[in-house]
Amino acid sequence: MLNGNFNIFKRITMETTNNKRMRYTKEIMLEHAMIIINETGYDNVTVDQICEELGVTKGSFYHHFKSKSDLIFQQYKLLEGQISDYYTQRINLPATEQLRAMFDWYVACFSEKNINETGIIIQFSLEKKWKNFAITNTFQKGIMTNIIRRGIVEKVFRKSLNPVEISNFIFTNLFGILVQWVGQSGRYKFDENFNHFYYVYLLPLLGINAKESADAVEV
Repeated sequence: MLNGNFNIFKRITMETTNNKRMRYTKEIMLEHAMIIINETGYDNVTVDQICEELGVTKGSFYHHFKSKSDLIFQQYKLLEGQISDYYTQRINLPATEQLRAMFDWYVACFSEKNINETGIIIQFSLEKKWKNFAITNTFQKGIMTNIIRRGIVEKVFRKSLNPVEISNFIFTNLFGILVQWVGQSGRYKFDENFNHFYYVYLLPLLGINAKESADAVEV
């Protein structure tokens, strides 16, 4: 009986190890494939070329990804997982700190090195209308809605606010700023304009006196 239990434990351990190895392999392939896409351009690279650069077979590639476009979708899912972890780690903070932390995450995420990748994601969000992309994103909007709702309960945001409408307002502006940033090849600064929106438009709307903070932002 003990030997039987050991065999079961051994099999479960092996399966868990294999799953972890497969997940690690997929993440490594995704990371390096996105580097290739960023440097070459999505439309200028094929699955064959990606496999050659990665040193893997097409069979291995298609074991982890449905298609070249699936790379983009999987990358976005990875980013959403990072957002979820980031928010969860800060879920006990006051609403004002949660809100600023989320804005800091977006500023860090949409850096100059990620501009090509962001452009590809925006292109896919418009062409394929994937539900979890950009302006239609329900998951990220849900996080922001919860933060606004918490701020109302904590009596630091106006009680007359509609959390869903405020969340939509934030993401409409986020998407617009991203489009201009990508469209102008980084000349339109994402961090400056997103922070400008935060201090000059959003905080006053929430009922927070942002004068001193707004004065520190280049208008």
